[in-house]
Amino acid sequence: MTTTSVIDTLSYARRLKEAGFTDRQAEAQADVLRDIIDSNLVTKTDLQIAVKELEAKIEASKNDTIKWVAAMLIGQAAVIAALIKVMG
Repeated sequence: MTTTSVIDTLSYARRLKEAGFTDRQAEAQADVLRDIIDSNLVTKTDLQIAVKELEAKIEASKNDTIKWVAAMLIGQAAVIAALIKVMG
């Protein structure tokens, strides 16, 4: 997938040239800055993947909690039944 850079490297390089950089220096610095910015940006697809992974973890956690609570309720019922039998 091709993405568009968020930095206008041409304008950036022109400004560097106006400030006294050589063409080669200005273009190299613009390219490096573009690479740094683009490699650290999060895309919409990255966010969608992260959200799906988080939803899956939440669902798994919820299922584990339900299983734990159900087991505790069964255990509690067994303890109460044993107490009633012993006391009755």
